[in-house]
Amino acid sequence: MENNSLTPYTPEVEEAPDYEAWLKKSLIRVTDVIPIPPICIEIIIDDTKYTFGTLGNFSLLIGKAKAGKTFALSLLLSCALVSGTPFQKLLKANFPTDKKTILYFDTEQSKYHVHKVLKRICTLSGIPEPTNIIVYSLRGYTPAERLELVQFALLYHSPNVGLAVIDGIRDLITSINDEAQACNITSKLLKWTEDYNIHIITVLHQNKNDPNARGHLGTELTNKGETTISVCKSTENKDLMILTAESCRDKEFEPFAFQIDDTGLPTILADYIKPESTSKTKKITRPFEIAPETHKAILKDIFSVQPEMIRSELKRCTIANLSRYLSCDVGENRADTWITHWLQFKHVITTGTPGTKACKYSINSTEITNSTELT
Repeated sequence: MENNSLTPYTPEVEEAPDYEAWLKKSLIRVTDVIPIPPICIEIIIDDTKYTFGTLGNFSLLIGKAKAGKTFALSLLLSCALVSGTPFQKLLKANFPTDKKTILYFDTEQSKYHVHKVLKRICTLSGIPEPTNIIVYSLRGYTPAERLELVQFALLYHSPNVGLAVIDGIRDLITSINDEAQACNITSKLLKWTEDYNIHIITVLHQNKNDPNARGHLGTELTNKGETTISVCKSTENKDLMILTAESCRDKEFEPFAFQIDDTGLPTILADYIKPESTSKTKKITRPFEIAPETHKAILKDIFSVQPEMIRSELKRCTIANLSRYLSCDVGENRADTWITHWLQFKHVITTGTPGTKACKYSINSTEITNSTELT
């Protein structure tokens, strides 16, 4: 591995914004020739190519605790190390020759376990000592310090970086449900990927009771990211881990699976076939995929008869109205997801002590009337 000794970091003194220069840089003319963002990682299934990530964008990998997120990352990083060559039949990376450096930031694991992941990546890629992957364990720092370190490392190793991974994006902020922090870190990802022309893979946990990415941060990353994929253990075979496209700007790929072999390495199953669903119900749409007008209509219907209600009443009304609007069966867990979404974005407000029968829910009339976008 490279022995990178970093020079002391001195934060730059901020100057007054040059708005005129910013506008000139941001201007888009109809006569401009803007190239298609280069595809840096793609998934190949039955000879059909699907875009996972392009330079200048970021993606999100989500999953429950211990669902196999780090193993999935190992596959993606190994694929990036052998850029230009198909990896385990289904993956292929295509990084320019001058952008083959990979930065991997881990915020959760001990140095021993991060080193273990690095050795796994080396074994998977077939490169015993790659010189173009640089791994940092940021567990011992505060969220603010981690953010500064990531920002400095991207600048320090530029312009050779093509891919960066932040395994534990949540640990760069103090609260996963703080709207300002979620917006700030997402804006930084957008800026970094554009300024350095790189792809960044972020990793975040899913909620315990539903498949959504956690908190305001998860909503922001899902909305602004190029690709969101989930990893989960198969319900039919606990030895299999399934990678599924949750949302993609490009065409969504069919789910594919990997398993851990006898040597502890993840191996993609090229012949995996998704089990046929026995349910005739449609896929339930997630809150952020619904048009603002639909959110307004659902909420107005829910509170039209009873303007204030306790949690159990709100859940019952939500199930009834969602089932009608989405034309499918909606269970209690899904209703809770939508209620949480409305609370997070202040479309529904509460009075009284949360978690008690004294807590009452009502529609935020000001928000519903004035908001131009509820999602």
